[in-house]
Amino acid sequence: MVETFTWKVEREVDPTIEYRVIEAQFGDGYKQSSADGINTENAQYAIKVNAYKLEAKQIMDFFNRHKGYRSFFWTPPLGDLSLYTCTDPKPVEQGGGLYTITGTFVKSFSAPQ
Repeated sequence: MVETFTWKVEREVDPTIEYRVIEAQFGDGYKQSSADGINTENAQYAIKVNAYKLEAKQIMDFFNRHKGYRSFFWTPPLGDLSLYTCTDPKPVEQGGGLYTITGTFVKSFSAPQ
């Protein structure tokens, strides 16, 4: 069963979205472009979640279960529910039991494991 990342991320989600294309430039200035494969969208989102210790532990347990290579579902801002991975979760204690967890969600096209 594929899990879903349901925790609320901060509004400052920083996306990097690129489309893979193949281009051929001709001598007369004409350029021809086409998609590079069927899954051409490379999308990454730098996320941040603020949570108190118990919830922060649940979030880190989620990432530990996925170990950076297992896909999970997540819905990005202005996007649709899709598969993502996260290889770089970072929990930082802010004091008073509050933690900030950051990471990069990368859109995945592999079969869920």
